[in-house]
Amino acid sequence: MSLATELKSLLVCPLCKGELVFHEAAQEIWCRADGLAFRFVTISR
Repeated sequence: MSLATELKSLLVCPLCKGELVFHEAAQEIWCRADGLAFRFVTISR
């Protein structure tokens, strides 16, 4: 499942407010500046 392009343009790192790198195959979003990785999960209804 891919994140919408519009959503990607709105997201920033919660710590430094910096740019995020999206690794959709691994379902992770990375902040290179802080060395953080965030996992995203798709919830089906």
